[in-house]
Amino acid sequence: MESDILRKLRERTIKNFMDILILAELKKGRAMSGYDFIALVHKKFHTLTSSGTIYSVLYSLERDGLIKGIQASKERVYKLTN
Repeated sequence: MESDILRKLRERTIKNFMDILILAELKKGRAMSGYDFIALVHKKFHTLTSSGTIYSVLYSLERDGLIKGIQASKERVYKLTN
């Protein structure tokens, strides 16, 4: 069983590098929603990330012009910009 200190360190590391994780996933060419990123982090790292954490990073990356949000049916998906 993982110690509490290691769990907190892993969660902090994931949050600190969330922008890189998002950009790396979008580089694979598939548009993804905020929910897709939450599910991805849970699947890869076995930790739940809040929607507030994910969406604040997504909005920041969009503001910086690195990604673009597109309304696709009922959800907003994100793609890399040129």
